[in-house]
Amino acid sequence: MEKIPFVLGGNLQGGELVVAYPYDMVRSLWKTQDYTPTPDDHVFRWLAYSYASTHRLMTDARRRACHTEDFQKEDGTVNGASWHTVAGSINDFSYLHTNCFELSIYVGCDKYPHESELPEEWENNRESLIVFMEQVFDGRTTPE
Repeated sequence: MEKIPFVLGGNLQGGELVVAYPYDMVRSLWKTQDYTPTPDDHVFRWLAYSYASTHRLMTDARRRACHTEDFQKEDGTVNGASWHTVAGSINDFSYLHTNCFELSIYVGCDKYPHESELPEEWENNRESLIVFMEQVFDGRTTPE
C-alpha cells in the first residue's frame, strides 16, 4: 500500500446492509460507541452514500432490517465508531498512513450466502460497485 498510491478502497463483507466509514475507533477510553469523524468526514459520508444509494436494497424503505439495527435513518451508511469500535481497522490504517479513503461495505444480510443466491447478490451490488469505483474521478478523493 505504501508503494502503490491507492486513493480509494472498499473491503466487502457480509452479515449486514450498510456502508461503514472511518474512524472505526472511538477517541475516549470510556465509550464503546461514539461518532468519531475524520477531518475528511464529508468526503467519507459522500463515498458511503454513493454506494448505499445505488444499491438495490440498502436504502429501500420497504425492506426489513437484517438483524437488530436499522440503518435506514442514515441512508444505509454509518460512522464505524458510532456503530461498533474496531481498534486497528484497515479503514483507519489506510486513511492515517497511506492517504487512501477506505470503506467497509457490508453487501448483504447473510454473511455466507448460498451459491444459488450469488447471482442475485451480484445484481444487488453491481451498480454500486461501478459507481463507487467512478468516485476516483470526482476529485474529492484525490490526495493533495
